[in-house]
Amino acid sequence: MKYRPTTCVWEITEGCNLRCRSCGLFRSDALPDQLNSAEAFDLIDQIVELDLRGVTLSGGEPLTRKDWSNLVKCLTDRGVACNMITNGWSITNDVAKQMKKNLISTVFISIDGTKEVHDRIRKPGSYNRIEQGIKILKQESINVGAVTTLSKQNINLLPQIKDELIRMDVALWHVQLSLPVEFTHHHEYHLLDPEDIISILDFCHNTNKEGKIAISPTDCIGYYSNKELRTNPSTFNTIDHQLWDGCKAGIHSFGILYNGDIVGCTSFRNREYIEGNIRERTLRDIWEDNNHFLWRRNMSKDKLSGECGVCGYGSKCLGGCPYIRFSMDNTIYGENRYCIQNIGMKKFKEEIAKKNDTDEIFADAKNAEKNKDYQRMAMLIDRYLQLDDSNVAEVWRMKGFADFQNGNYSMSEEANIQALNINSNDINAKKCLALAIFRQGKEIEGMKLLAEVAQIGDQDAIDKLEELKYGSMYRRRKYLNY
Repeated sequence: MKYRPTTCVWEITEGCNLRCRSCGLFRSDALPDQLNSAEAFDLIDQIVELDLRGVTLSGGEPLTRKDWSNLVKCLTDRGVACNMITNGWSITNDVAKQMKKNLISTVFISIDGTKEVHDRIRKPGSYNRIEQGIKILKQESINVGAVTTLSKQNINLLPQIKDELIRMDVALWHVQLSLPVEFTHHHEYHLLDPEDIISILDFCHNTNKEGKIAISPTDCIGYYSNKELRTNPSTFNTIDHQLWDGCKAGIHSFGILYNGDIVGCTSFRNREYIEGNIRERTLRDIWEDNNHFLWRRNMSKDKLSGECGVCGYGSKCLGGCPYIRFSMDNTIYGENRYCIQNIGMKKFKEEIAKKNDTDEIFADAKNAEKNKDYQRMAMLIDRYLQLDDSNVAEVWRMKGFADFQNGNYSMSEEANIQALNINSNDINAKKCLALAIFRQGKEIEGMKLLAEVAQIGDQDAIDKLEELKYGSMYRRRKYLNY
């Protein structure tokens, strides 16, 4: 199996007992096409057969579904870890005892502010219900986490929310962004500004340093700032933390909607993102269909627009959370304006746009190269060329090198060709050109050009040529199943 699923989010109902301002699901009752109990249990058989490690039950409000406890039991009895996201309104002593008996892993409760603000966003009286619910769960030794949806209404309350959660003895806290789904399209003044991401990551970093509660920014917040990379390891008590390598939807995870529709992520509910329905095809058939989840499985950096399309991290993060881009621009290929790198690079562009001394800019670019800060190096060289595009081979070679390091191979090819047009004996430009061509899939052409440099005794070219030959043969053997 090329893509191996490990987890899913299952929206077991759209029925809900609250009407939250940050949500578009205003349905007090379950919809008539909701999966019935027999269909839900059959789906669990398929989840087990697909060898998933964990399932998170959500809604709507999952506790409004009468057979929720049986679903949890069926999952855990079959060895599948089960979490739940709930608004906390319906947690009673009996509910907590059922959760404990059926071995639920973690219960995440939504809390969006201090008492006054939370009740305004969710429902009057809900804060007290949450506090009581957490107390009940803790008495049953059930792991409790909190989820806060951040907006203009509560971002300044993070310190107070933190203190309240610590007082309630909550160990894990997730924070996520409020996005313009249905309701919030009409209340955009509630949405955070991209620059607010900086203060959110600062808060998460400082909170984890305190060690009183573990806070984790979810996949819609980041990416690749030093503070974020230091925040996540401390959250999960690990030393090493791999760089976030793109949304897992359709790669290692998927979503199940209330009616059995299968999606890459439950945030994507539009018809074009529904991959199939378990009433019509098995879960395995839907997952293993090569024509499904293509919006994610075929995602590549070259499809992204704006800063994401040229960012040095673009090939790895693929623009961050796709739903952020979709909710802002109605396309998954838009620019992620809520990315910390995006914010930083735009600010840096504004700063260097004020510089007009090419010698100073060139020196700054050389220093960025020394520090391996290739994004800033590329922007500085671009600024230099805006001011002076005269035929300076070294500047064009530096541009080609910076573009290559940022994964912008076609741009690198163009810049190195320009450098070689000025100085055909520039060995470094020729090597970089060869590698840029190779990385664009023109392997033979790239290796031929690199071989020309190797023939004159350049040891670096000789070594790189051997690496490319070995890598190319390995890929072909793997592809042909040798």
